[in-house]
Amino acid sequence: MLTGSQLDAAVRNLVSLSRPLHNRVYGRAIRFRHKDDLLGRGRRITDQRFNVAGGARILYLGHDYYIALQETQALGGVVLSAWVIFPVWVHLNAVVHLRDPKVQRLLQTDIVELTANFRALPSPTPTQQLGEACRRHGRIDGLLFPSAINRKWTNLAVIEQGLYNLTSSIGVDDPDNGLSDKLPP
Repeated sequence: MLTGSQLDAAVRNLVSLSRPLHNRVYGRAIRFRHKDDLLGRGRRITDQRFNVAGGARILYLGHDYYIALQETQALGGVVLSAWVIFPVWVHLNAVVHLRDPKVQRLLQTDIVELTANFRALPSPTPTQQLGEACRRHGRIDGLLFPSAINRKWTNLAVIEQGLYNLTSSIGVDDPDNGLSDKLPP
């Protein structure tokens, strides 16, 4: 993947390849202890696929509930803590599809690099640099990306800074269970 000023220039060009994504429901799985902060705005920012520790605030959503649980590694073994799974509605205005061959050519990346185990690489990883560049540019509010667990699955990384800049939003509205939250508030 490109780095530095070349990556920043490519991210500026990504806006022309972005598309809106409205009214789509994604799954979110969080530990029960975080139930009062459904969209993660109060949590410490740690290294993840598209952000570095203390960097961009990015919310990760699974294509559906099952994938959200798989991505959190809450399935497939002994469950040692309680999880909350809920739908998140998205109203995004500039989502980049990282599976798109045009996008991959522009960034000089591929599926292998996009799904690499970021925890096994030195930080900042190529994908972390991409997420941080998108936050700095401020004109992209989401990245659709292939799952590292199963490359056929597609997940969504919501870049919080883009929500504010593009008047986009995401929200939780589950009155039956008393769950409600929205970004921006």
